[in-house]
Parts: sequence; structure tokens; C-alpha cells
Amino acid sequence: RESSGFKAFSTVCPHLGCQVFWEAENKRFFCPCHRGIFDENGVATGGPPRDGGQNLPEVPVTVDSDSGVVYLEVKDVQGRDT
Repeated sequence: RESSGFKAFSTVCPHLGCQVFWEAENKRFFCPCHRGIFDENGVATGGPPRDGGQNLPEVPVTVDSDSGVVYLEVKDVQGRDT
């Protein structure tokens, strides 16, 4: 969450497609497969993703101002909207 709204990132590591997860205590995203590290802005700061310049892709976010519901645009494995 930012002062201007929400920011979301893919949970798929761009290195080899493993699942990344948020480590709140370290304020970072971590990929356990090859120890990839990403900061809170999705920028690769460690491991193979940093070496390859592979940041986490940002996911479009929309907030319905009437209901407060947050919508994330998610694509399937072929890159189609779901």
C-alpha cells in the first residue's frame, strides 16, 4: 500500500517461474528456489534475478471507490486475461 493507492506484483519469479513470497519482517519478496530477493518495489536485489536484471512485473490494480473492493488483473499461463 502506498500513499497514492495500491501496488501489486506478480508472485512468479522471472528467473525460473518459482513462487515468491513476501517476508514482512525483512520488507522483501523472496524466492526460495535460487534465493532470489526483490525489494518492496519489485526490484531484484539478490540472487540470479539481480544478476539477470529480472524484476517482478507489476500487476494492474483497480479499486472500486464505492465498495472498496480491490481488483488485480491476473493473466493465465498463456498471458490471457482471466
